[in-house]
Amino acid sequence: MLDYFSGILVHKSPVSAVVECGGVGYFLNISLQTYESLPENGNKVKIYTHLIHREDDMELYGFSSQDEREFFRKLIGVNRVGPKLALAIMSGMDSRKLAAVIASGDAKTLSRIPKVGKKTAERIILELKGKIETTIEIADESDEFYDAVSALVELGFSRTDAVQAISKAKKKAPDGDIDTLIKLALQSNSK
Repeated sequence: MLDYFSGILVHKSPVSAVVECGGVGYFLNISLQTYESLPENGNKVKIYTHLIHREDDMELYGFSSQDEREFFRKLIGVNRVGPKLALAIMSGMDSRKLAAVIASGDAKTLSRIPKVGKKTAERIILELKGKIETTIEIADESDEFYDAVSALVELGFSRTDAVQAISKAKKKAPDGDIDTLIKLALQSNSK
């Protein structure tokens, strides 16, 4: 299985890229997210790949990160979501927002993406809700924040729900200790 290509970017467009590796040019289908992260033509690039082999065709899909590739793989695992539709979905919204929309069950926002109807949006949410981690920006949070999230996970919360609950609690009590954050999170969850 091909994991990634590291080479020279020969050509890029919003839907495809060509990377030369060892004298061979590889054509990759890409999302708009990947396109925006690519350097200018002629520069070195590393693109993570996913190969789809059918009876009469082989196609390579390229991604700027392993997380983006994993998101693509989860999308194509949904019934009736093929690789072209998965790329269209990933091109319509960045991965963080898309994960949050799926986690919150917001089919209306998801169906605004071209080629995604209401039924497809509902199917994606049904099959992926709880399977995709939402990546909330928490880089500057304290150790208390992470400890409180871990405590909620130990109590049975998913990591996504725990991060969201503690984030809300942190807004109510910015200087709260671990116990305060956990109590606020549990109180808001019980309502």
